Amino acid sequence: MHQLITLNFKLSILLGIVGMLMLFGSMAIGYPQSVAHLASYKSQTLAWPLIIFVLIIIAWFVYYRYEEGYFLAFSIGFTVLIPAAGIFISESINGAYYNDYEKIFLSYVGMSHISYGLLEWRSVLKVLGRDAN
Repeated sequence: MHQLITLNFKLSILLGIVGMLMLFGSMAIGYPQSVAHLASYKSQTLAWPLIIFVLIIIAWFVYYRYEEGYFLAFSIGFTVLIPAAGIFISESINGAYYNDYEKIFLSYVGMSHISYGLLEWRSVLKVLGRDAN
């Protein structure tokens, strides 16, 4: 069982690295086109520190997902889906352009954490104070 968890951990780290390379590579290639869709250059420049911070937090959460338990993974999933929902909402409200890889990456990480947390839904309910007998 420990070998399976170690393999899953290595695969999730590899998937995270590939996802980040796809994200930053596609943004570098499509940068001139994406600027035309933004209200100003400054708004995209200010978004970069937030994107990098979110990716660092996601990498940290993926590492600790296998160490801390199912409830942590479940709550992390919702935490990661909040920026993804914000991206979808902001695209429709202010016309900002976000790359599809950002939406796919955040949605995948959030949903994978939620589904991992629900594997042991009884332990999630115990942490929430409900008895699942």
